[in-house]
Formats: sequence, C-alpha cells, structure tokens
Amino acid sequence: MIFASVLLFACNNTPKTDDATTKDNKRIEGMPADKVLEFDEPIDFELTCVEQAEPAEETGQPYYKLYLKTALVKEPIFIEKLFGCAKVATKEEYRALQMLSNTNSAVNGWYAGGGPLIYGYIEDNNEIVLMKAFQEEGDSHEGHDHEGHEGHDHAEHGHEGHDHAKEIDYQEFKRFIIHKDGSFEAKTQ
Repeated sequence: MIFASVLLFACNNTPKTDDATTKDNKRIEGMPADKVLEFDEPIDFELTCVEQAEPAEETGQPYYKLYLKTALVKEPIFIEKLFGCAKVATKEEYRALQMLSNTNSAVNGWYAGGGPLIYGYIEDNNEIVLMKAFQEEGDSHEGHDHEGHEGHDHAEHGHEGHDHAKEIDYQEFKRFIIHKDGSFEAKTQ
C-alpha cells in the first residue's frame, strides 16, 4: 500500500512544461517548450528585401519589406518595412560598416539622406541575432568620413586601413531561436 502511494505520488508530480508552439502559436503537443534542439552546425540564413507593388500609405513612397529566410522555417519571417534597401554583400563591406566578422547577411536601408543598417549573425548554432543602427548623411561610408579629407592620400601618410569614421552604434533589436522542427521563437529587444 505504501509502495502504491509513493508510485502514484511520483507519477502525479512529474514536472510539467508547456508544449512548444509554432510561429502561428499552434501547440506542438509532447515537445517541451523549453527544449532547444542542438544543431550540429550553425544554421544558414539570409536577409532579403521584397519591393512592394503599392506605395506606403503614410508617405506615398515605394517601400520594401525586409524578411529573414532560412531553409529551416517554411515561410520567410517579416522583420520590418524599409524605404530603401540594398544588399551588403562582401566581407569588406561588413568591415567598412563596422559589422561583426561573423556576419551572415546584411542590408542597408538608406533612403533620402539616412536609413538603418541591419545585419545578422548566428549565436549558439541556432539563434539568429539581428543588429541595427541608423546612419545619416555625413556619417561613415565605406569606412571613411570623407568630409575634409578630399584628396587626402592615406597610403602616402602611412594610414592604410585607418578609419576616420565615427563609430556606428549597433544595437541588438531582434533574436530568433530556430528549432529543428521548423518552429521559432522571436524575441524583440
């Protein structure tokens, strides 16, 4: 009788966790919400802009929707609206725009004198971290603030690679934890 009571108590007091949810907040029964499946290698992703056919309601200007795409999540994940969008494509551009060396993908939302710089990298093999800064005309372009330096030969003065640009203040603004089952958790900073 004591054994049966202990067994019944143990079965009824197993720790319970909420079920995991998909991006549509649909429950995945039987998969604990706090279970993060480990990936053998970092996941791959891309930031991509899609030009919209209709102009923005608030400005009447053409605009883009910025998405995060990864093969692990069926539908692209909407990030935000941009009024300009250009892919930042090379490691040299990443370096010139003061992005981390492990940047996977980046876009420049420059439009009419300023705009956001957005880049992303992988953390812990399954977390996509997006960083954002705002850049205005007169700020750094390709790693140099050219105002007052026209005709200045950096090599002649021993300043190859010397960066006269002010520091770009990137802040984390979104984080996505990607699961092997194709679901994700979004965390906004």
